Amino acid sequence: MDFDIKDELDDEVEDTEDFTDELDAILFDEKDDKNDEPQDNNTFEDNSNKATKKFTTMVVVGAAILCGIIVFVTFYIIFNPRAKKEVNKKLNIESKEVQELYSMVTYGMTGVRYEKYIKEPVVQLENFTNYDKFYYALSYAELKDFQEGETSNNNEKEYTLSSDKVEQFMRNYFGDEVTYDKKSTLIYSFLKITETNNKGTLNYDSNTKKYSIRFTSKANKITQALTAKKYFSELVSATQVTEDEIELKEFIIYCRCYENPSKTITCDLFKDYEQSIKIGTRPAVSFDTVINYEDYPKHSTIIYRFKKNSEGNYSFKSSRIEYSE
Repeated sequence: MDFDIKDELDDEVEDTEDFTDELDAILFDEKDDKNDEPQDNNTFEDNSNKATKKFTTMVVVGAAILCGIIVFVTFYIIFNPRAKKEVNKKLNIESKEVQELYSMVTYGMTGVRYEKYIKEPVVQLENFTNYDKFYYALSYAELKDFQEGETSNNNEKEYTLSSDKVEQFMRNYFGDEVTYDKKSTLIYSFLKITETNNKGTLNYDSNTKKYSIRFTSKANKITQALTAKKYFSELVSATQVTEDEIELKEFIIYCRCYENPSKTITCDLFKDYEQSIKIGTRPAVSFDTVINYEDYPKHSTIIYRFKKNSEGNYSFKSSRIEYSE
């Protein structure tokens, strides 16, 4: 709150003129007394030194703040990917690189894709079970990666897969931060194994630090029957988002198909995996049916992100499903 001293004094002047004259005289005398006081040269020098020191301190502090700002801005520009590496360049979805990335998320050990990405709304590294990690990582395994071992009494050969190979497969798919339980046992079908039998149980041997497997049966690559079809999907775009990340977009419509008395196939179409929100019906569906997604604007979109690992290759980073309104 401000006080107007002048106004108060003026009010008093109207009532007591003699007091004002006395006040003026007192103020005048005090001013003259101060002017008549002898000046100390040392006082001027001390004040000057203090002012110089204060100015110097302010300059040093200001320079330090300026240097800090310069370092921060430089660090931000160098290490912030959005500040330096944003690209947003469209890629050819038919290119080898894009198709290889798409095959990573549409992979299935018998040719029908594993449903993790089409089922879970958000997927990041922490959302994978140990089985999930092996399922996807072993998609890189080929016959040449196995070493032949002993032959059993029924002429089944035992093969071994080094833990270093498995580690490399894990890093290829999930990146440098991946962790997993090495001591896993799982039944797996290796599609890239060209022998008569390609399916067996993979076991970790803690003594040899290798995985052993006997291929005991044949798991053929199968085609999903229409009556069991759960979705229509199509890769629609690929973008180099930054120098280190690529984004893929896939349209998807979930479906429930059934055979009519006329032996034709009809599919009810949904926007979600749980088939709770119907968006249309497609009659006369055959194996080569292609969905026009513009006819079903309430379809969903799966967005995949891949990032470069320490070897310069792209590994899976995340996926999310965008549902239509």
